[in-house]
Amino acid sequence: MHELLQTSIDWSLHILEQFGMFGLFIFSFTESIFHPIPVDPVLVAMSNMNKWSNGDIFFWATLGSILGGLTAHFLGLKFGKKLFIKIFNQQLFESGKRFMEKWGVWSVIFVAVTPLPFKVITWMAGILHMNRFSFLLAEIIGRSGRFLLVLWLFKIIKNWYTQAI
Repeated sequence: MHELLQTSIDWSLHILEQFGMFGLFIFSFTESIFHPIPVDPVLVAMSNMNKWSNGDIFFWATLGSILGGLTAHFLGLKFGKKLFIKIFNQQLFESGKRFMEKWGVWSVIFVAVTPLPFKVITWMAGILHMNRFSFLLAEIIGRSGRFLLVLWLFKIIKNWYTQAI
């Protein structure tokens, strides 16, 4: 597991060094649709580089994630279950469907702030015809809360570590 994490961090750093905020936006956008690496290590890496403000990092990550989520919602609405299962699998479809049918808009907020795969719930929202405005509000609440929390916790840990040395 350590190798996988290190590889994802190295890849993230490479993308960020080459493309900066645009790279963060694209990374966050695609993470909400299909790719498996969460945005959190990227946020931490960018914050640690001290090249960009946490406000800029927060804004571009949140914007990318929200627009990616809206794109996945559209794809789910347009192409439905068949494409979802091709990209992911039947088991994720069934569990995502049950979860979303039980919790509705709360499922979007919950998944948006946890390590659960956000891309699954964004697709399911479209497949199950969740109201786009309700979905958008849930996305904004969940993703902005998560990204703020990650950046805030990293800042606290970094300050504590710096003072401890």
